[in-house]
Amino acid sequence: DTPEGEYVDYGPLVDFGTEDIDAFVYNDNGKLYITWKAYGLDPRPIEILCQPLSDDGLHLEGEAVTLLVDKENIGNEGQCIFRKGDWYYLLYSARGCCGPRSDYEVRVARSHKLFSAFQPYDDNPILMGSADVLSIGHGTLVDTPDGRLFYLCHAYLRGAGFYLGRQPFLQELFVGSDEWPHFKTG
Repeated sequence: DTPEGEYVDYGPLVDFGTEDIDAFVYNDNGKLYITWKAYGLDPRPIEILCQPLSDDGLHLEGEAVTLLVDKENIGNEGQCIFRKGDWYYLLYSARGCCGPRSDYEVRVARSHKLFSAFQPYDDNPILMGSADVLSIGHGTLVDTPDGRLFYLCHAYLRGAGFYLGRQPFLQELFVGSDEWPHFKTG
């Protein structure tokens, strides 16, 4: 009832495959959905799945639907969803997330329907590391009162920064005339 507690453990919400990580809850006009990365669907590759939630958010409803399949075998995770105009956009991270040689990057896919397969952007990735930043991704989108979009994610600073752990990064995002998201910095 309050942020200070007391909390009740209702047990696992998602149990699908050998590992379910990176849950993201999306509110689509009052209907809740949860997405997650699913490992261990052998012989299927890694997938990002979506399933409706009960109104109280404590139970799955219906069946899971695949939003995105890791056809390149590079890993897909750390997803978030937003809607702009007629499109739902799925921002997600690919490649290696961790370590001094990691190459995490942000990609995007879109669909006219939330509860269906998303089509990846042909020019992925849309955000990569730089001379100063290593392994950027796994974030969530926030919008400002003036209609701007920002992606809050994590990355390592190159060099000694890796040993400081992941640092928060805020990147401005916009949807271009091609109806695909782009980062101002790229």
